[in-house]
Amino acid sequence: MQKTNFAFEILIHDDASTDRTAKIIQEYKDKFPQIIKTIYQTINQYSLGNNILIDILIPVTRGEYIALCEGDDYWTDPLKLQQQVDFLDSNPNFSLCFHNSTILDECAPEFFSFFNPPKQKLIVSFKDVVKKWQVATSSMLFYKSKLEIPLWFNKIYNGDLAIQLLLADKGPFRYLPEAMSVYRKHVGGLSNHPKITQEFIYLKITELLTLINEHFNFKYNKVIKVKIHTLHLAYKYHILKTKYPKIIYFNPLKYLRKMF
Repeated sequence: MQKTNFAFEILIHDDASTDRTAKIIQEYKDKFPQIIKTIYQTINQYSLGNNILIDILIPVTRGEYIALCEGDDYWTDPLKLQQQVDFLDSNPNFSLCFHNSTILDECAPEFFSFFNPPKQKLIVSFKDVVKKWQVATSSMLFYKSKLEIPLWFNKIYNGDLAIQLLLADKGPFRYLPEAMSVYRKHVGGLSNHPKITQEFIYLKITELLTLINEHFNFKYNKVIKVKIHTLHLAYKYHILKTKYPKIIYFNPLKYLRKMF
C-alpha cells in the first residue's frame, strides 16, 4: 500500500517455514512481480547461526535506503516510506529516520499504547541510543551505505540495537511523531521464549555494549560504562526483589539517572 514517487523493492525471506507462509508469499509475488523479490530456504538459516538481515537480505538489496519490517510487525501508513525518504534526502547528515509505533499486545488488546512517549526527542544521538531503547525496528529507515557490519555481528543477540548503535556513530537519528507501524507482542514472540530471562537480557546487552565500546576505540567509553553499571545494578536489584519481595524498597536506578 506504500505510495511513493520513487521505485522500491520488497525483499521477503521465508526461513523454511512449515505452515502456509511460502504459499501466501508466492501469491503476493504473482500479483506484484516487479516489486516483490522472494528468498525461500529449505533449511532454517537462523538455526545454522546465519543472520537473516546481514548475511542474506542486505547483500542483495539495490536501494539507497533500507527499511525493516519483521514478521511480527506491520506498517500502517501508505506514506511511511515517502516521509522518511524525503527527510533523509534533504538531511544527508542524519543516518536514520524513525517514527512512533502503536503497541498491540494480543494478551491485553484492550490497552492501547504507543511505543514512544509524547516527549520523545526529535533528534536522537549515540548517547540517547545507549541510554534507552526508543527505536522500534519496524520504524527504521536508514542509509545502506552508512551501515558497516563488523566481524563480531553474528555473535550477538540484539541485532536491531547493534545496527542502531553502529549507525548512530555516522550521524544522528530523526524522529517523526506519527505512528506508522504496529509493534506486536504475542505469546509466540521471541521475547516470550523461556530462555529470555532477566539474566539473559542483562548478559546479552552487556556483551553488545562491550563490543561496541571496543569497536569505536572507547570513544563513547563514559556513557557505555555508565549504562553497563546501570544494567548491573538493575539486574542485582531484580534478584533481590524476587528473593525478598517484602523487604527491598530501594531502587538504585532512581539515583543513576542523574549520571546521564
